[in-house]
Amino acid sequence: MKQNHLAEFYFYPMMLPLMILILSFRGGFAADFPRQIQDASGQIFTLSAAPQRIISQTLATDELLLHLVALERIIAVSELARDKKYSNIAHRRDLPPAIPSNPELILTLKPDLILVAHYSRAETVILLQKSGAFVFQFKQFSQIEDIENNIRLLGQLLAVETSAEQLILAMRQRLALIETKRPHHHSPLRVIIRDQSYIIGGDTLLDHLLTRLGAINIAREQGIIGYQSLSEEALLLWQPDVFIELTLTDNPDDLKQQIKQHAVFSHLSAIKNNRFYPLPSSQLSSVSHYIVNGFAQLAAALYSIPITDDMIFHDKP
Repeated sequence: MKQNHLAEFYFYPMMLPLMILILSFRGGFAADFPRQIQDASGQIFTLSAAPQRIISQTLATDELLLHLVALERIIAVSELARDKKYSNIAHRRDLPPAIPSNPELILTLKPDLILVAHYSRAETVILLQKSGAFVFQFKQFSQIEDIENNIRLLGQLLAVETSAEQLILAMRQRLALIETKRPHHHSPLRVIIRDQSYIIGGDTLLDHLLTRLGAINIAREQGIIGYQSLSEEALLLWQPDVFIELTLTDNPDDLKQQIKQHAVFSHLSAIKNNRFYPLPSSQLSSVSHYIVNGFAQLAAALYSIPITDDMIFHDKP
């Protein structure tokens, strides 16, 4: 039926600009309802219309919603959205109300869609589901392709497919630009990335990004999968070329000084050669489009690449 309607426009060239305008409005395709969508838990939902009262309870969907839909459709975001240590949108003056993961509070706001992730509190998700609320779950975040798939799924869920595809294209363009800037003649750098006391191993988004930048994640090479606690002394055996620490602090220079004076880390070749880089967790831990900014930060640390405006996403204040 949809193809027949579109075919009719080919007989009316003067109406083509109007068709494009209609399909592009808010990035959606309002005529494509009802539609069925499956979430990460395997549940299949039938939507009769695009949700208009959305509550997000994950930071990734907080960040994506502000890019994809009109603010009046977002009635609340997660508490983390206002925490500048983790959030890339905490500075936004137009940020919707940030609420805790409290089922009673969430339900009093009468949402027609609640966005969660597989790591959301299980008891909260169960109570929301038992209430009959529309609770949609996301799960995969370990590669750029996973983030793209989540954006595309969110676009279908919210009827903003055009905006979602435009965001995916913008991500790909920026990632490709960053990759062209790295030197290809240089021996692969051997890298450690630490998030507080955890070493970041294989099957993680940051491992995927290191590979794209032609670097070696020593933790993956040593058989570590995911995030694993490791003694500081064990790192002495690895002697990385570059040591990256994800930081929540506003004073990276203070952290650099602490590491230089550390009883164990001061013996690492990366520290001796001034190749220790504290990088913002908000960008390198992001699983929204802002991971592109983290990729730029990572490339800059590894290869001294200057970060230019066309490499990253900017947001309004």
